[in-house]
Amino acid sequence: MSQAQKPLYLPKDYQTRLTTSQTLIIPSRIGFRKTLIDYFVKAGSPDFSDLFIGAIAWNRIYDNLTQAVLVASRGTKYRETGFLSYLKTIISEMDYPSATDTETLTIARNTAPTEITSRFIADDSGDVATRSVAGGSQSTRQLMIINLNNSVNVAASGFFNFDELDMPTGLNPFQQASDIITSARYVNQNIQITVYAIAGDFPKATASKATRVHITVNKIEMFTSDDQEGIPVDPDNGNDLAFSLSPLTLYKLPTPFVFNAGDLITFQGEASYDGTNALPAKTLKLFLICVVSPAGTTPATLAGAV
Repeated sequence: MSQAQKPLYLPKDYQTRLTTSQTLIIPSRIGFRKTLIDYFVKAGSPDFSDLFIGAIAWNRIYDNLTQAVLVASRGTKYRETGFLSYLKTIISEMDYPSATDTETLTIARNTAPTEITSRFIADDSGDVATRSVAGGSQSTRQLMIINLNNSVNVAASGFFNFDELDMPTGLNPFQQASDIITSARYVNQNIQITVYAIAGDFPKATASKATRVHITVNKIEMFTSDDQEGIPVDPDNGNDLAFSLSPLTLYKLPTPFVFNAGDLITFQGEASYDGTNALPAKTLKLFLICVVSPAGTTPATLAGAV
């Protein structure tokens, strides 16, 4: 009697690959689909990584920030979960990035870290070749971390704009709408953006600081619709948009909110300026943790919701 073929990956659902270089590649293997379920970055200073399925950009995610610690070293977890696997516990329709047996999974950091560690599944059962499956490079639904920041220095008290969309080429869910409202954006036609959580990193410049965040949808302010006070983010009094896995801290919406195709969205902040120290460009960061899907989709989280 012939002996059963031995598995190539033990266990197949918890493989690890790491690097001390700037780019980590999980190589393809014929007959196997590989799915990224978590990654960690140890580094002396914050930066971002672009994640790719094959040649397709999947997300840009910042790591090692001070207030919005989305990704950090392997010791920064909620129980046993890192950023991606934690999000999966709160977003049932989230799909992990999944590569076919001819595609690589790549984590490309903007600057060299101390170490990048990945956790992935290597599975030879089921469909290993179709790119349009859930989580695939041609899937119509995907997790998206939408990164916004201030494109210019903030050197005055009052309102400023999160007017720079900091995303890889090909990942832009918005159209500019500056002809309507400065720095406003329309949601692209044929898609919807379901927002599950929001995070923000707002470092001070001596005594200058961000104090509030305002998000408006079709001219109605979210979260403080009565008085338009905005979300408090003053780091001296408690940044409501701080994110941490250890201890767990996040601004999670009780009911996910859908930005529909054509909605007009405005992202602004308020600052307190000390008269001398400007808040540098690109340092005030706002993150929307979302799932982008075809317009008209009913997220599982909202099915049956009142």
